[in-house]
Parts: sequence; structure tokens; C-alpha cells
Amino acid sequence: MKCFTNLTDNNRGGQRVLMTTPNYWLKGGVQVYIYNLCRMIDIKSLSIDIYIARSVEDEDFLNSLLSLGDGHNIKLYAGNSSKFNFFCNIVNLCTLMKKNKYDVIHVHTGSLRFQALCLLLGKFFHIKMRIAHSHNAVVNLKLISKYTLMRVIKRISYRISRIVIDLCANNFYACSDLAGIWLFGEKTWNKKGVLQHNGIFLDDFVYDSNARSEFRDKYKIGKDSKVIGLVAYFNKQKNQKYLVEVFKEFQKTEQDSYLVFVGKGENRKSVEDFVANLCLKNVIFVGASTIANKFYSMFDIFVMTSIYEGLPFVAIEAQANGCPCLLSDSITMETNITGSVEFCSLETSTDIWSSKIKTILDENKVQKREIVSKNNMALIRSRGYDLKMSATMIEQKYCSAQGELGQIPGGGY
Repeated sequence: MKCFTNLTDNNRGGQRVLMTTPNYWLKGGVQVYIYNLCRMIDIKSLSIDIYIARSVEDEDFLNSLLSLGDGHNIKLYAGNSSKFNFFCNIVNLCTLMKKNKYDVIHVHTGSLRFQALCLLLGKFFHIKMRIAHSHNAVVNLKLISKYTLMRVIKRISYRISRIVIDLCANNFYACSDLAGIWLFGEKTWNKKGVLQHNGIFLDDFVYDSNARSEFRDKYKIGKDSKVIGLVAYFNKQKNQKYLVEVFKEFQKTEQDSYLVFVGKGENRKSVEDFVANLCLKNVIFVGASTIANKFYSMFDIFVMTSIYEGLPFVAIEAQANGCPCLLSDSITMETNITGSVEFCSLETSTDIWSSKIKTILDENKVQKREIVSKNNMALIRSRGYDLKMSATMIEQKYCSAQGELGQIPGGGY
């Protein structure tokens, strides 16, 4: 287990919180959520440890996270990526929980088995507040293995993990009703669930006409060219190859069009090869960017063909920017906060997707993007997706860990 700060425990005070995530840092939306949460809550009143089950990819980003605590209140630990990772996590988590006697454990989904492990150990070590937080609406077994036996084993593993989570958690959070019902079951969710919106920094995503011109000039895209965009990690879940096929169909009638990918990931090279094999032009791979929020202004439409999601941050960000969205119908309808989101099935043909994109672009021609962005931001804020509101709720929850947990909405000890 590697610790990314030399901070001594003598410098720390307040409620002790352990957040856990199974993914590489910084791999996806869950980790962005943790980072943004730490940006907003008053970490001076808390002692936060973040445990990442696997190795760290982006240490520069980690440094920016650790700097939020001014060297005092945030510690970050990482496991490794060996084949014995699960057993290493058991040892690491037991060591941390025994040593630090946490008041709160906040476990984020990504791997149900890892989430179940964290909550089981949290109960064993008598952590008073144990939060299970669902960020996805489904895990698609087709992505796991082509062998039926492995799917059966995984399905059994998921069911056992859900039972453990239900028995060991005493607070049940989810980014959407769909994500909550999927993980906790309808009965538990309706009785104990707390909707914890994936809040964003709204001001970061206001439409910027200067950014639109700047990025189009940089990538040699014409003022009137049609730009389809996606900000997402490259993996099977995000299904970028299908979006490439949709773009290929779209280009048949809209030659002056571009597809822009912002993000990195293990499947990027595979998608690049796929584009090359199709001999497609005007597909741009930006890579990871610290100013990804600016790219939304460059897009004319945001298209997401994910196989499964909870409630994706990026779709909310695109709406805040005034960018119309077309999403796969595997993504929860709750994503349509502003009325500017449409859905399409992955079971339909790519020409139907292409036709929908064209229709949406035509319908939005006459709208002024600045006005749409302003109106959308007001709607998003009114629906509770402002990160300031989300962070305040989490902070109050953490600080209440010493109180009468049975009286706290969404859980009880």
C-alpha cells in the first residue's frame, strides 16, 4: 500500500472519514466526484483518507487533490494492480481501519465485490456510519466474458455482494433512482434511499464563444462545420466504437462534420485503429485535458452511446453549456434535466442515430447558445445539481456521525 503524503496523524482533527473507490485514479466520473467533493466541503473540520484499490495513473492530479487539504487533512492511499489485488486490499483496509478508528466510511461503486468488502470490514471494525453510494445503473455481463459459465459466476457474485451491502450499510445513496433501485432493490431504496445528485461546478460550464472560436481554430474546424463531441474515458462501457459507426453514417450526408473525443483510457488505441480501418476523416482525439469543460462550447451536439450508466456528469455539464444531447436509452431519463436531451436505443440502426443528430442540429439552429446556457444553468441549479448544495449535504452527514444515526434521513445504526 502506497501513501501519497508524509502527513503525520498528529496534525489531524475532526471526524475521521474513509472514502474508497475501486478504480484507477483518475479513471472516471466517480473519482471526479470525490475530487470535487473534497474541493467543496470544509475539510479543515474533517480528517479524510481516500483508499484506491488499484494503482495511481495521474500523480499530478493527485497532488492537486492533496493540496486541497493544505497538507493537513487529506491522505491518499493506493493498492496495486497485481493478480492478488483483492487479498492485498483486505490487508490494507484492515490496517487502516484498525489504526485510524474511522467515524465514517463512504464506499463508491465501480466494483460490487470491492464495495461489499469495504462495508463488511467497516461493520467488523465498528465504523458508525457506513455509506454505500451507487453511481451506476447496471453492470453489463456481456462485457465481462464471452463464456456463459463466467457470466453465471459473476451473476452469483453480484447477488452475494448486494446482500452483503444491504446488511452492512446503514446509509444508502445513489446518483439517480435507477441507480439506487439497481443496487439496493426497490424496497430498500424506497424506504432508506437518499438521492445524492452528481453536482457540478455550474460556473465552469457556461457557454464561451471565445473558447468555441479558439478550439475550432486550433483543430482547423470551420465556423459552420458540424461538431459531434464526447467527453469520456475510453472503455467498453462508453462504447465509442458505436459512436464512430454513427459518425460514419452521418458523414454520408454531412461531409463538413467532425467527431471530437476528449479523454483517455485503455481502449483509445483500439478506437483509433477502428477509425483508421474505416478510413474515416475528421475524427479528432484530444486526449485528457485539464480544461475539458471548455470543449463543450466547441461542440454542436453531445452524443453518448454508453452501454450502461448511472447519471453521467458529462451530460449535465453539456446541458449547462447549452449543448443539445443525444444519449443511449440505457442512460436514465433523469439525465434530461433541461428538456434538451433526447434518447435513442443502441438496438436501432446507425442511420436512425444519424437522422436524430441531424434533426436536433436543425432544431437548434435558431437558438442563441448563450441564452440556452443561462436558462439551462438556472434549471440545473433549481433541481439540486449544483455541487455546492450536494457537498453541503455530504459534509453535514459526515459531521453527524457521532450523533443519533437512527434519526438521520437515509440511514440508521
